[in-house]
Amino acid sequence: MLVVTTLIVGCENQSYLSKDDKTQQVTTSILDIRNGFAYLPKTEEPFTGKFVYYCQNDTSDKNSLFLKIDLTHEEITIGPDKNENEGLKGSGEDISANKKVCIEENYSNGKRNGLSTTLNENYKSSYNYKNGVLNGLYELICLTDTGEKECSVINYKDGVASGITKNYKNEGDLWFVSINLGNTPENDISVATKKLFRDEDKIENHSWYKDYGFMLRDIQGKETGISAYMGRGKDNSIVLRYKFQYKDKEWLFINSIIIAADNERFEKQNITSKTENNYSVIKEWYDILALDEDLKIMKAIINSKETTIRFKGNTAYSDYVVTTEEKAALKNVVEAYETLLTLSS
Repeated sequence: MLVVTTLIVGCENQSYLSKDDKTQQVTTSILDIRNGFAYLPKTEEPFTGKFVYYCQNDTSDKNSLFLKIDLTHEEITIGPDKNENEGLKGSGEDISANKKVCIEENYSNGKRNGLSTTLNENYKSSYNYKNGVLNGLYELICLTDTGEKECSVINYKDGVASGITKNYKNEGDLWFVSINLGNTPENDISVATKKLFRDEDKIENHSWYKDYGFMLRDIQGKETGISAYMGRGKDNSIVLRYKFQYKDKEWLFINSIIIAADNERFEKQNITSKTENNYSVIKEWYDILALDEDLKIMKAIINSKETTIRFKGNTAYSDYVVTTEEKAALKNVVEAYETLLTLSS
């Protein structure tokens, strides 16, 4: 879960406090945090208004805003690179002219409420709060020479990561999607996955949800085809995966897969398939995390009258027609996945 810690202070040479005559909105660059509530310094009334922290002109200056964004550990820490107790006495000087806003937060009765944003030269992020608790969309935008690109999206419900989470590569390509189940009741999860078999790994503390037809086909050794399944991690997140499989007596060394679903065409190029050779039977498979495009492919197969999968190697290929049973199995998994997304959101 994303952790947000904000140390809010104003330096003596860049303090600002104003009140709009029409809206009565109070805007300040200095706040005093006591017992989890925000106050204007030397006041006892919890703050309602807008907190704004203005960046120094030179972002390389050690006294400028320190903004650390660590996607690996999913932690964001915001604060000045100096003693947090310094500079609470504001001069009231208007320092907004020619200054860039690095932090902007809305408060109601001492708690964050509404949209909050942070900015540095590499990232821009936005959060939504309700009575001091994260609720709604968190979005991290990467700022590059070519413009703004979405880096990460997380949904929150009552302070808990819930619903869809997406992370992107620096180039802007989606590379990871999951569902955070959050506080979704276990009984609701069981109902959503009632058509699936749950295979639990108590050692690694994760589970796999597979269609019964998928299990039966594996038992019968019918390896060629397509299947989907869901993984549930110890962090209570769900990922959707799908698998292309080929079984025969001759190697293909599969490096691409073409899916022809009625009039639609999809292609997986430059893939690396796994292989197994067992008693003169060749097995090759490609098992991947399902991204948005992959979910579109599965739905096209489910809704098609006929889908043919072409497994291609350098010198040969093999065509396979997806069965009605496989379409039904795909549908059961996709419907369970989308039901869990709705429940968790």
